[in-house]
Amino acid sequence: MPSDLDKNEAGLTGFLDFIREDWGQPLGAACLKLVSLQYTEEIEQFLQLVESSGAKTAIEVGAGFCGTSVLLSKTMGPGSLLISVDLPIWLNGTPEVFEKEARESLPPEHEFKLIRGDSAADSTVSAVRKALDGRLADLLFVDADHKTEAARADYDAYVPLL
Repeated sequence: MPSDLDKNEAGLTGFLDFIREDWGQPLGAACLKLVSLQYTEEIEQFLQLVESSGAKTAIEVGAGFCGTSVLLSKTMGPGSLLISVDLPIWLNGTPEVFEKEARESLPPEHEFKLIRGDSAADSTVSAVRKALDGRLADLLFVDADHKTEAARADYDAYVPLL
């Protein structure tokens, strides 16, 4: 197994196995001290799709504890841009400690931006558009409010940025 977490050295399978072995927990239970609240089988399949798509720019709506953010960024590899959107801290958004851990867990060639705000608000969408700096996103991962209306609003807000 690789001595670091650069998935490009051993491929995605080696990267996922390294996480499991190093932390002795299933992938969905913990990642780099960060929590990914996804089911292990689902997130593994999703990351395989991300890897095979060649995506380099992604928008993640709902950063939570940033575990999925780190997995997604590392899967996209060097030169990637991940823009995550989550509520402000005072509205139970991503705690600063997890944002800090995510940033420290990613190599400098993996760009991670966390934008705080109501995901469907025009001001938040504008901030994401500005963070893209003229790029279009390859991937949209909506995992915030799980009510149908809210998920649809997030999708409708961000799909024009793909």
